[in-house]
Order: sequence, then structure tokens, then C-alpha cells
Amino acid sequence: IHDFQQIPTFISSTKVRELETEVEAEQRRGVDAVKGVRKYERRVKELTYQTEEDKKNVGRLQDLVDKLQLKVKSYKRHAEEAEEAANQHMS
Repeated sequence: IHDFQQIPTFISSTKVRELETEVEAEQRRGVDAVKGVRKYERRVKELTYQTEEDKKNVGRLQDLVDKLQLKVKSYKRHAEEAEEAANQHMS
């Protein structure tokens, strides 16, 4: 009779060890998942920062383009005026 009482205890402790192993594996997966989420959060922050910097650079470049276009218009106007003056002197 004594042997039968120990068998359920043995099965139970084996099952407990299996469950503990499963819990540990789940905890490891959870830790890995958290690490993965943090990694992607960092990447999103990096990309967000880079996007903001790119927008600033695009704004600066657009300002430069606008200024250069104004200069080109001014140079064209001066060139046309100089051409008109030269034509008047030739007449």
C-alpha cells in the first residue's frame, strides 16, 4: 500500500517540473519579446528623428532654391537691360 501512495507524488512532482520548465520557457520568450519591442521602439525613435532632420534639410534647401531663383531672375533682368542698352547704342 505504501508504494501506491508514492506513485501519485512522483507523477505530481514530475508534472510540476514539466510545468516549471514550461513557465521558464514562457518567461524567456516574454523577455525576448520585450527586448524585441524595445529594439523596434528605438528604431522608430531613430527613424522619427532622421525624418525630422530630413524635413529641416529639405526646408533649408527649398529656401536656397528660392533665393537662387530670385538671383537668376535678377540676372536675367540685368542681362535684358544691358542688351537693350547695347541695342540703343548701336542704333
